[in-house]
Amino acid sequence: MGTFKITYLHHSGFICELEDCILVFDYYMDPEGKLDDLCEVSSKPLYFFVSHFHADHFNPEINRFESRAEGYFIHRDCTLTLRNHEMLHCMEVGDFMVTKYFRIKMFGSTDAGGSFLINHPKASVFHAGDLNWWHWAGEGDSDNLAARDEYFKELERIPRVSMNIVFFPVDARQAVAREWSQSIFGEIRCEYSIGTNACIWNPLVAVLRIPLAISRYSLMDTEGGGRCLCGRSKMTYTWIYIMLLMFAGSFILQMVPLLFYFEAVIAVNLLILAASWFIFRRDRFSDFRSNILFMAGLTIINILTDLGILTHSMSWVAFGTLLIWSMTGGGRSHS
Repeated sequence: MGTFKITYLHHSGFICELEDCILVFDYYMDPEGKLDDLCEVSSKPLYFFVSHFHADHFNPEINRFESRAEGYFIHRDCTLTLRNHEMLHCMEVGDFMVTKYFRIKMFGSTDAGGSFLINHPKASVFHAGDLNWWHWAGEGDSDNLAARDEYFKELERIPRVSMNIVFFPVDARQAVAREWSQSIFGEIRCEYSIGTNACIWNPLVAVLRIPLAISRYSLMDTEGGGRCLCGRSKMTYTWIYIMLLMFAGSFILQMVPLLFYFEAVIAVNLLILAASWFIFRRDRFSDFRSNILFMAGLTIINILTDLGILTHSMSWVAFGTLLIWSMTGGGRSHS
């Protein structure tokens, strides 16, 4: 096996730099501009691979690399506009193609699209896309058994040959089942196994902000000498109710199948915001306007974080800014 370098972009997006070419898989986001930086320092031919149309695996803006790329290999369910149509290769499961540097075979998936096996003279690379054993704790035994059977059915179609580099989904929302498919595939077929679909379910990232939201009132002066002790206790219970709502929302998102994750993130967070509106209305000791504006800002931050648009570190920066704004009187009623 020759030398290679793997660079993580986001979610299932990776750069696999081989000795004489660069492979880019499921480019969705590149927050740090790693691919742009690589293109500036390397003249190796650049190839893109897109397993399916889901927004967390396919970004049509990869066409901005057209002047630098040698080819785009995408599943037929994707729509990509290029000036040079000869660079675009639409594939279906079972298709086989050959380039100057490697051979490509598209295999199946247990979700949308397909998976790629690239045979290079110095390395064999497999990117699974959304091929995975989609076992969910919240679904019935019959559904999970069907998911298992579908996964093993697809595995049987993939050659039982040694592979050097394998990219396979590891979705933390699947809890104990998150590594089942990767471990089964990797035990018999690969040297280097790399987890993709980095949906990191971490409810504490959102929920642990609530104690800070509670404590912010301890530091805020109020007109007329502040709230009474019973009012502050009532307000604290209000935020505890909201914290429990956010725990429940995070648990629901853990159970949601990946296909509906985007919609679920929006729906769950907006439902929590709506429930918060009613809770704040019932708390006569709290400043409704300040609280609901703070919660609206927190909802936006949580949505952007859950969808991977904000990194966790950036989300804490955004939350800190929101907290300071609120503590200094932002959004408070003046009546």
